[in-house]
Amino acid sequence: PAAAAAVADAARAFGERSAAIDFGDPLDSLRSRTERLFAATSRGRPAVVGVVQDQPLADVQRLRDLAKLDLLQLHGDESADYAAAVGPHLRVVHLAAHADLDALFHRYRDALALPTCQAVLLDAQAPDGTRGGTGAPCDAALAAEFARRLGAPVILAGGLDAAALADLPTSDAFAAFDASSKLERAVAVKDPAAVAAFVAAARAL
Repeated sequence: PAAAAAVADAARAFGERSAAIDFGDPLDSLRSRTERLFAATSRGRPAVVGVVQDQPLADVQRLRDLAKLDLLQLHGDESADYAAAVGPHLRVVHLAAHADLDALFHRYRDALALPTCQAVLLDAQAPDGTRGGTGAPCDAALAAEFARRLGAPVILAGGLDAAALADLPTSDAFAAFDASSKLERAVAVKDPAAVAAFVAAARAL
């Protein structure tokens, strides 16, 4: 937690902030909450996000408070009650190839309706069931259809780099793009040129 707090302080300093984002009063629709989130983080003001997966609630709340996180990113099977208790968060939905979107909506319906859910991040689920962090691509067309049914833009993740962005069948359904492993020249070592190319490609969409 102490190391996370130091990283969070550095990110906030870069964005010329000293405190977590004030999200104000709850908004009725996910679309309105997502739009507010991206307005609050525009012009080089990064949100500080803690990524967690099925961790004890008390531990996550302690991390949130100690690091003054803007958002938690819930990457596992956290319940709607759990999500409500952590405060503002991103809900990760994992898309397997040929996923049943009706089943996904039924599974996440209550969680996505929470006023604390600020946006949805769609990531790939590998054939072996592994969720995220694999560099496996997410089916962008399926993700776009999910966003249309959701009625709100989503954050797209999964195997993204500049070339993948250029090949997207559509970008209108996506509020933002999340990339990591495809921008590395070695494990956990980012390639500055790949990052620059990715940012340029995203801005061009």
